[in-house]
Amino acid sequence: MAIRQMVCRYSLHILVLIVIYTCFSLYYKSIPHIEEQFQSSITEEEQKLLMETARAFIRALDSANIPYIIYSGTLLGSYRHHDLIPWDDDFDILINGSFKNAVKRFVAKYDDSFALYVPDFQDFAWKYYRKDMALKTLPNLPFGWPYVDIFFFKENETHIWDDISHVSKEFTFRKDKVFPLHQRPFSSMQLSAPCNPLHMLNMYNIQSCKSRTMSHKHEVVLPRNYYRVVPCQVLTDFYPFVHHTKTEDGWKETLKVGDIVLYSIDVKEYC
Repeated sequence: MAIRQMVCRYSLHILVLIVIYTCFSLYYKSIPHIEEQFQSSITEEEQKLLMETARAFIRALDSANIPYIIYSGTLLGSYRHHDLIPWDDDFDILINGSFKNAVKRFVAKYDDSFALYVPDFQDFAWKYYRKDMALKTLPNLPFGWPYVDIFFFKENETHIWDDISHVSKEFTFRKDKVFPLHQRPFSSMQLSAPCNPLHMLNMYNIQSCKSRTMSHKHEVVLPRNYYRVVPCQVLTDFYPFVHHTKTEDGWKETLKVGDIVLYSIDVKEYC
């Protein structure tokens, strides 16, 4: 009899655990959550280090009077989030190729805490990074993370284009849609950006959020089956997104998380 009671009691406990697990699973599935690919890939401390590196590079450029343009994912982050794309892990800058020697001479020596990596071949971005992070993060590579990805452009009378050969055709832009440069918000900074940001973002679908194809933190290409594309709308309850409204003389950019308005700013009419 005692054994039978123990078996019944044990079976009841198992049944209760199954019910609890089932209820928890159903509850979890009913809660909106972010796919792994769209979760932040870096810690808060790592993000601070990335932004510190970006600020140091901008200060170095400004000290040498070298103009720059926020570029690629960083420009998209400014347009769509007024900050880093939440799941991004690097900072992209575009500079006129005529300033390469100036970047080598002045920027590399501006702050001894940072270093400039100049590759031996053209088709690779330069890197600006903290010296003390090199051996900690990417010990088998000649640079460290977090870093600023530095791209250069070539030009003619009407257009500029990325000087990395395999992307130059896609990343070609009209000068009258880039210059004069305007200031755009990025985190706590105001950074130089094209006067028509959408022109330099024409290869992106602004309403579609794409996961990373590369981990800069580990300097590896991510597997194709990891790649995801979702409507940005499904992420607006989790991350701040900029909502753009046309005004008489420009645009109103309102940063919101879900229905909560964080702030609004007015920006100039696009060129």
